Amino acid sequence: NIPSMVIDTHMIRIMNLLGLTTAKDPKKIELELMKIFNKKHWVRLTHMIIDHGRAVCIARRPQCDKCILSDICPSS
Repeated sequence: NIPSMVIDTHMIRIMNLLGLTTAKDPKKIELELMKIFNKKHWVRLTHMIIDHGRAVCIARRPQCDKCILSDICPSS
């Protein structure tokens, strides 16, 4: 029951798009994000970003017009 972040393709893509990391290695990304985000939010944030990547920020056809992160996303 140790809180952590799951770094999958959605997390890597979205965190790179938001400029929160430039790393490609999942372990390095996890360590970088753990420094940025409060520990109590790690698990929920992971699930929210993965869901967002599946539903809105889709790799080959992102729906930037529906994105709640468009105000802070340099890619939108």
